[in-house]
Amino acid sequence: MIERELTNLFGADVLQDCWELPTVIEPGQAIKIGMLSRLLIAANSPDKQRKTIQSMKPEYQLLLCRWLVDRDYADKCIGTGK
Repeated sequence: MIERELTNLFGADVLQDCWELPTVIEPGQAIKIGMLSRLLIAANSPDKQRKTIQSMKPEYQLLLCRWLVDRDYADKCIGTGK
């Protein structure tokens, strides 16, 4: 179910390509993911969320998509961005 929603938000290519990101998360990436996730939450409708995502740089789309789809990746972000 989450993969279908993420495909609708990010597109199939981004969902597929996000798995190619390195599993090591740099502190700057963790901070960026936090900022991007707040932007996505603030865009409180699917249409606004899609527009928000489309306005992001491709590398930020990949980071945010991976964070949303992969719980292990998301867990690595906790504490990394301090």
